[in-house]
Amino acid sequence: MFDKGNAEARRRNLIKNGATEEEAEFLLERRVELNALRSDELVDFIERKLQKHGVRKLIPPRNDLAAAYRLFKRGVAIRKLVETELAKPDSIRVPANLDKQVRAYLADHSDVPWDDAVARIAGWTKH
Repeated sequence: MFDKGNAEARRRNLIKNGATEEEAEFLLERRVELNALRSDELVDFIERKLQKHGVRKLIPPRNDLAAAYRLFKRGVAIRKLVETELAKPDSIRVPANLDKQVRAYLADHSDVPWDDAVARIAGWTKH
C-alpha cells in the first residue's frame, strides 16, 4: 500500500511509477483524492491535462477504419432486419409443455437460471 513505509521508500515508488522528482515531492506533502471530484469535474480535469500535454485523438490506420466502417454498416443492416422481423405479427408457436421442459432442464442443471433454460429450449444457446 502507498501509505506504508518511510518517505524515501514512498518517493522511490512514485518515481518508479512515472512521477518526476517534483511530482513525487508534491504527492508526499499533499494528499490527492480524485474520487472526491464529481464525474464532470474529473472529466474536465483529465481533458485539461491531456490538452496541456498535446494529446490528440488518434485516427487509426486506413484498414482499421475500413473494418470499423464495415462493422457499423453490418450493424445498420442487422438493425433493419430485426425491426422488420419485430414488426411482423407474432407467429412463433410456444410449446404447450414449456413449463415441463424448463423443469426437466433445471432438474439436470440446477445451477442454471430459468431464462437460460428457456433460451436453451428455444435453441438460442447450446449447452
